[in-house]
Amino acid sequence: MLAAEGFEVEVSDTLEAFADKEKLMGLDLIVPAWTMGKIEQEWVNNVSAAVQAGTGLAGCHGGMCDAFRENTDWQFMTGGQWVAHPGNDGTEYVVNVKHSSSPPRRRHVRLYREHRAILPAY
Repeated sequence: MLAAEGFEVEVSDTLEAFADKEKLMGLDLIVPAWTMGKIEQEWVNNVSAAVQAGTGLAGCHGGMCDAFRENTDWQFMTGGQWVAHPGNDGTEYVVNVKHSSSPPRRRHVRLYREHRAILPAY
């Protein structure tokens, strides 16, 4: 989806992708997709520093906010903690995606996907 819009996309299946702070700080967007794992505090600090410097952070419920339950710094950075689907699984809803009037800083995007993660197909 992002590649079709002209973004350079890099996919990683390991959290070690968060180890390079300088590289993270040069990205436009980080999309973590990792469920119920553990992460090195230094890697959380690296992602947080990049986000504080302007790198975007986007994710889907459990793939981002349920990624590292034991790390409160991650929870503060993502703005929440995953609890459950409203109405439980199977509830249907519509997501309307609108184009922003703000252009991205750069055209580089890195996606993080853990091989056990299940991402929604849109």
